[in-house]
Amino acid sequence: MPGTDRDANLPMDYAEVQAGQPVSADAMAANQEIYDDHTAYALRFVNGHARTAPLLIQNGFTDDLFPPTQALRPYNYLRSRYRNFPISLQFGDLGHSRGSNKPGLNHYFNDQAARFFAANLQGQGHGPAPGSVSAFTQTCPLSHADGGPFTARSWPAIHRRSVEFGSPAPQTFTSAGGDGSIAEAYDPIAGTSSACNAIDAQKEPNTASYDHPFKGAMTMMGLPTVRAHVDVTGSFGQIAARLWDVSPQGKQVLISRGVYSLENDQSGRIVFQLHGNGWRFGKGHTAELELLGRDAPYYQASNSPFSVTVSKLTVSLPQLTR
Repeated sequence: MPGTDRDANLPMDYAEVQAGQPVSADAMAANQEIYDDHTAYALRFVNGHARTAPLLIQNGFTDDLFPPTQALRPYNYLRSRYRNFPISLQFGDLGHSRGSNKPGLNHYFNDQAARFFAANLQGQGHGPAPGSVSAFTQTCPLSHADGGPFTARSWPAIHRRSVEFGSPAPQTFTSAGGDGSIAEAYDPIAGTSSACNAIDAQKEPNTASYDHPFKGAMTMMGLPTVRAHVDVTGSFGQIAARLWDVSPQGKQVLISRGVYSLENDQSGRIVFQLHGNGWRFGKGHTAELELLGRDAPYYQASNSPFSVTVSKLTVSLPQLTR
């Protein structure tokens, strides 16, 4: 039964989240409390003369519960606010479902963590340099070792170039979504638990789709960025994005995903990022970006019908700096 302490009332929180839009006043208050006290945004309240402890943050590219933005928020904030703040990052195919958690990657990051603690707690040796990033690429099949490690002195330095593609032509999709069986197959809870799950390549109905064939291999490292003009009809709309690697053999693997919440009847320019990954697109493979109005059960579906027309779209895939 619901409790009486609003700040610890999990049954009520769950019911409000499941209800979706429009969000109740109680749900808005609960979201604000989470924002203020339980996320990296709370760091903005730290006294300018105070220093928090050194941080080594590990996050999974393929962790659909806590995606890489959870690590990048404190990293970007602290590095922008305090020069040379001692925060470092670890990224790879790990964490909650769909993370693969392969032994080689785990050993490397554990060893790095041991050096971090030895340096900061015992004054022995040196941990990761302030601002530095260590990352591995996801590899398939699961029997293959992760690619890497790839290191850089900072998050921006690990991907100084990008591959861009898209189209100026308008494409329209609605809140009905695409092929529901694909969405269910890539639900990290009830669907696949494997980051290497491959399905037959196909063009889903009711989606906007953008393709880029690779004449040579390219390694993506970071968060893809989508820029577009949108014209929305309806309330509580959303854009669910999926990035696929389509092989010459006619199979596709989910590389990254993301979601953007739209304003009612919104019209204008938008920019948003997918969760990101480290992934090598092989020669002859195709990167395919899909935009849909629904990707449930992973993302909560809207309670209202809507349609979105997207035009002048470009997507930038961050390219690993060698």
